[in-house]
Amino acid sequence: MNYFKYTLISIILASATLFSCGDDKTEGGIQHRESTIESTFGYIGSSSGVKELHPDSIKKILDRVFPATLFEEYADTYFIFLDEMTVAIDQGDSRPEINKYIFENGSLYLINNDTPVYYGEGDTNELKIRQHYVAYKRDGEKSFTTKQITPRKEVSEEDAATETPFLSIENIKSSKDTLIWCTRSSIFK
Repeated sequence: MNYFKYTLISIILASATLFSCGDDKTEGGIQHRESTIESTFGYIGSSSGVKELHPDSIKKILDRVFPATLFEEYADTYFIFLDEMTVAIDQGDSRPEINKYIFENGSLYLINNDTPVYYGEGDTNELKIRQHYVAYKRDGEKSFTTKQITPRKEVSEEDAATETPFLSIENIKSSKDTLIWCTRSSIFK
């Protein structure tokens, strides 16, 4: 009977140790907490030149052309800062992506072929990743074309226009020419 009690107690203690020391991805890292659309902008052409769209019109277009499935999913993403120069980005479905990085003036840059590429704002305790998306429709087109813009801190109307066939805000001339873009902000803590 004592042997049975000893074995049972050993199993309980071993199980408790395993569960308390399990695979904790957040140890030494930060994980996704929330994502929101932080800003939206839109322009439409007219006979008197380009005009800014009313926020209600932008919202209706956004809901239609930027479905949630378009946005990069971060629900299972963790940033694990391994040392002063290396970060592992674990997206839960594969092996973590290992990158060299630097922080400069509060911005995170991942090193790609010895070139720093902007990735987000913050530090090793909290990151804000900003993704920018643009949608456009030209006169004669039935639907919007959407795309994600190369990572950067901010996107101006000219930046958004250069990502489309308009190339410039001044080229949005027809009342059926439309350009909208939004910034999605994702917080990791």
